[in-house]
Amino acid sequence: MSYFDRDAVVIHPKPDRVYGPERWKTLRGETFDYWDLWFLVVMGDLPHGKRELVAKIKLKGKDRFFSNQRDAEAKLAHLLDLETRLLCIGLTHADLLETSPSASGSAAERTRKSWGVRSMATPHRR
Repeated sequence: MSYFDRDAVVIHPKPDRVYGPERWKTLRGETFDYWDLWFLVVMGDLPHGKRELVAKIKLKGKDRFFSNQRDAEAKLAHLLDLETRLLCIGLTHADLLETSPSASGSAAERTRKSWGVRSMATPHRR
């Protein structure tokens, strides 16, 4: 893809096992991974979207266990990075999800099914 094909969408083939950092999609020269997709799906499912997600992450981070604090910091950092990358290419959360071709439903539906996204829990892979 050349610099002038910035509107081209590249959907990367899904690997056999998805751990999160694998490439999911390249859009306008920016690469997104499956963790990005997970954040987009969870934000879309929450009534108040990103604000509610940030509040839930911060609440979870206030737990007395150090691992929960580190996990919350990592999720907030990833969310900030995702927001920055979307802002740089001029897209919204919905725009990124809508650019996926839909053979058997939307990207969000496929993510819920294949990863078992239920709530704020880390995605459960089947």
